[in-house]
Amino acid sequence: MEAERGYLNAIAVLSREFENRRTKLSPQRLATLNQALSAIDQTIADTSLVAHRQSNDSLAVHYMLLAYTNKIDLLREAVF
Repeated sequence: MEAERGYLNAIAVLSREFENRRTKLSPQRLATLNQALSAIDQTIADTSLVAHRQSNDSLAVHYMLLAYTNKIDLLREAVF
């Protein structure tokens, strides 16, 4: 899906920046972010599986893209 590629590109850029800034975060903040990212990654995996199997299911695609948006938002918050 074209939209998915755009989200993945943004996530890749933000993830690199997040990795560069990890050492500047407090251990508590880093643990909170890692826990949230893990939960979002699981949601992405679950929704992506359904969205790719049923690409005509607009609701499944919507939830997948929403999960990507949530990851982008969290990474932006962590980086900036």
